[in-house]
Amino acid sequence: MGRLAADTLSKALGAQYIADNRPGAGGNIGTDLCAKSAPDGYTLCVMTVAQSISPSIYKNCRSTR
Repeated sequence: MGRLAADTLSKALGAQYIADNRPGAGGNIGTDLCAKSAPDGYTLCVMTVAQSISPSIYKNCRSTR
């Protein structure tokens, strides 16, 4: 989905957009990178609905270690 969005944005806006997949940890690695990126409007985070519950699960898993 992210690659399709990048291609569509590139064609519509005349600028190059790159999809950078960051798999691992149930999507937490890529989401963390996106959340910590500079607030300059150059980073777009694309994820699934299932990712919306990840912070709760991840927090609980970390607290049991």
